[in-house]
Amino acid sequence: MKCSIIECKNLAKKVHTMRLSEIERELTKCNRCFFSLNPSDRYSKKSQAYKTRNEVGAAYALAYFKK
Repeated sequence: MKCSIIECKNLAKKVHTMRLSEIERELTKCNRCFFSLNPSDRYSKKSQAYKTRNEVGAAYALAYFKK
């Protein structure tokens, strides 16, 4: 299942209320579609996917250290 950037944004919003295992499951979905994006976009810091994945990653790190 591929996720869209909109789904990533929603995940970034709700990640604080999720269990760690749920976040991990969502992140693997994100990784799958993130790496299938246009290669020139992939590492661009301006790219929307890069920003949303960073938001989700930061929220994941917070959740991880809170547990």
